[in-house]
Amino acid sequence: MFDIDRTDFQIMTTFKVEEDGTVITLDKPTDGITIAEIMEYLDSINAHKSRKTVYLHLQKLVKTEYLKKGIVYNHADSYYITEKGKNALKGDL
Repeated sequence: MFDIDRTDFQIMTTFKVEEDGTVITLDKPTDGITIAEIMEYLDSINAHKSRKTVYLHLQKLVKTEYLKKGIVYNHADSYYITEKGKNALKGDL
């Protein structure tokens, strides 16, 4: 049984960025992204979610250790992906 759902997976894909043909994984506390940035990404892939929905899923992903909290950015929490999260993105649940 999987402990993540489709919304969790969509949120985790935010942490894998392709730039100039290179895949960058946001996997350090200093690479963390905020809820607003995650929501912007979800909107860009037509997976619109409310702020509360994203927040609740982030809390679940932190609790299950797919994500961790990063540094605070302009009074907002940021999040980054863990090894467990990277493995989930590869399909290695």
